Amino acid sequence: MAKSLPGESPPSLFDLSQGAEAVMEILEVRKILERGTAELAALKRGEDDLARLREILSRMERALREDDAEGGERADLAFHQAIASATGNPVLNQLMDSISQRLSETIGRTRELWFYQEQAEASRLLEEHRGIYDAIETRDAALASERIGLHLSKVEKVLRKALDRKTEGAAAQA
Repeated sequence: MAKSLPGESPPSLFDLSQGAEAVMEILEVRKILERGTAELAALKRGEDDLARLREILSRMERALREDDAEGGERADLAFHQAIASATGNPVLNQLMDSISQRLSETIGRTRELWFYQEQAEASRLLEEHRGIYDAIETRDAALASERIGLHLSKVEKVLRKALDRKTEGAAAQA
């Protein structure tokens, strides 16, 4: 059964924040790796890379339209991996591949936290990815790095809120 986007009844905050510390560690790696990757992709991308990114954005949009959270997560992961591919640097591709399983897990977790804790619409997440694409397309390396950095900082903010609530909940139970 496919996962759908979060509805009006969120699961317990405790359930969502389980493992948030591990997610935060992966996010730290992502912030370092992906800012530079987006910058390099903007400088070195080719037309095939742009076509692949556009196709992935279309998949993200379709997943949003069809309320397909699992498809959205897969497209999200593919988008970040396609940025690494657009650098033309095999070492960056290998680094992204080596963390792809953990990245996949963290993307799913952060998307849930994002939608519930920030009550943000999934469309806002799609627009952030489009903004990253636009900067890569126009070869604006600084803007690509900035936009992916802002995107990951928002994810970090959501995770920190979840961790703070988890800590507050544990303290209240003690």
